[in-house]
Amino acid sequence: MTTLIAVYSSDGCVGRCDANCYLAARGRCSCICGGRNHGCGVQAAMDNTAARVGLERGDLERYAAAHAFKCEELVAVDRTVIQDSRIAREHAYHKINQLDLFA
Repeated sequence: MTTLIAVYSSDGCVGRCDANCYLAARGRCSCICGGRNHGCGVQAAMDNTAARVGLERGDLERYAAAHAFKCEELVAVDRTVIQDSRIAREHAYHKINQLDLFA
């Protein structure tokens, strides 16, 4: 199951857009894509992710509000770019805590 977008808090992964969303045959979506990848298939969802669906500030604000988080406590990571889950988690941790990744 390919994760396209993962949402992280300082506690780790708190949500993702994956095959449960883009291969869904019915139901409603509550993931970071806001329903735009729901049931559209893997290629269309990958194209949407490349177009930054689910990765913009507004997407994160909507997700945070729907899931009782504060937006500034979350980071959405494009997992088509950062595929390794450990590296994605570290990247998110540094962004949440505003640590200089290049120090």
